[in-house]
Amino acid sequence: MRNNKGFTLIEVVLGIALTSIVLLAVGSMLVTAVVNNKDIANKSVVQQNSELALAELRTTCFDASQIMEIKDTSGHDAINETGRIPLGEMVIRRAVINGDNFAAPSEILTFYKFDDTAHTFGFKDDVYSNYGLVSQYIDSIYIEPLPSDGTTTFKDCLGIEVSIKGLLKDTAIKKKSEVNVVTQIYFRNSDFKV
Repeated sequence: MRNNKGFTLIEVVLGIALTSIVLLAVGSMLVTAVVNNKDIANKSVVQQNSELALAELRTTCFDASQIMEIKDTSGHDAINETGRIPLGEMVIRRAVINGDNFAAPSEILTFYKFDDTAHTFGFKDDVYSNYGLVSQYIDSIYIEPLPSDGTTTFKDCLGIEVSIKGLLKDTAIKKKSEVNVVTQIYFRNSDFKV
């Protein structure tokens, strides 16, 4: 009869090797799960910020009567452009109803500014003197006058097509989250001129 007082060296080495392999597999799955979770969270943040920018433009442009001023990201005046441009700044004239007086609406000018260096989008109007941040993580905003027949300029357009690209580069997980949102917005008050 053999005396079993412990494990042999081979048994200990095999046990450590098998435990290491199992722990390595579990650790790898855990790291992958954390990276994927962070990536999904980043995509959600980018989607929300892009939708916020789009919702702000949609809300304002519904009440718009016309675009007063527009510049691309290089500062070039684009009011007489007929095609798609990268939005830098835009001033929209809006008609606002005062109470129940539909016969005498007043005018509010809303100013939009996209900062392509800070990747932020903001606005101000006659009520607010400083630019308020609408959203961040915005990589680009492109707009085109509607109808897009090649002859309509921003000065005489009936609406705009807005294309927003949101982007977040996460260096910790070495991934970038990107989303594109596009919509057409027609001015509800395009016949109204103050």
